[in-house]
Amino acid sequence: MKRKLFNILLVLLIVFAFASPVFASGLNNPGLPRVVDYGEMFSDSEERLLEEELYKLINKYNYDFLIMTAKDHSTAADDEEFIESVWDYNNFGVGADQSGWVIFVCMDCRQWMHDACGKAVDYLTYDTVNIIDDFMEADMQSGDYYGAMMAAISELDSLFSMGAEKYVESTYSPMVNPPDPTPQHETTVWDKLRNGGISGVIAGIVAGLVSVNGAKRSMKTVTRAETAGGYIEPGSFRMHKREDILLNVHTQRIIKEQAPPPSSHGGGGGGMHHSGGSSYSAPHVSSGGNTHASGGGRHF
Repeated sequence: MKRKLFNILLVLLIVFAFASPVFASGLNNPGLPRVVDYGEMFSDSEERLLEEELYKLINKYNYDFLIMTAKDHSTAADDEEFIESVWDYNNFGVGADQSGWVIFVCMDCRQWMHDACGKAVDYLTYDTVNIIDDFMEADMQSGDYYGAMMAAISELDSLFSMGAEKYVESTYSPMVNPPDPTPQHETTVWDKLRNGGISGVIAGIVAGLVSVNGAKRSMKTVTRAETAGGYIEPGSFRMHKREDILLNVHTQRIIKEQAPPPSSHGGGGGGMHHSGGSSYSAPHVSSGGNTHASGGGRHF
């Protein structure tokens, strides 16, 4: 009986181990929640659903993902240092370099930003942050914070799946399926006849013959003149003014000045692929000794 009970408990333990996203993720500190809502922006059910989606990313890419909100805070610079301290000293992340990504929302200063640590800094660039913020901004402005975070999670999934460069290119590609500039088959005369219909060609020929015959019959009353003057009817041509005003017209062509193409980089100035407005802090070493990069700072 004891052996049977032991086997049942062993099976349940194995099932729980494979089913639990925390166990399978390889997180440095799996006991911590991945949605820390001190700003009280989400309902309990929304918080639970967001955490489930974050664990899907954690298991899929072996990076840590965190959403953290605060009710009372101050400036963006303090936010950056605050996020790095929370991440470093609570041992968030995966591996010795604590690789992962956090979205932080400050309710007091009404803005949000992103921070990446470890290997995840390769995915956080000025362009990627601006693109993600573009997808979040409408919901953040309208107060649908859950919808904004779900949009961010979806974009993070695409970003980590494709990499930063391909993510930017694919998200804002001017033409998804450009046409082939060289046709596979050169159109021949027979193809044109076949596509247009031989019956249409025959109908055109018949109509032309009828028109030509009608014109010939109408010209039978015309007789050949002996001299060129015989074709001129007296008084039919009169010149009243002897001035060609076009000779006095001066034409000048001026090249239209072209505006320089917009830059896709630079803080807050907008870019070619996105609406801009997000700041960007290049990879640097935090006080906790980890490599971080951050960006964002849009207001809602």
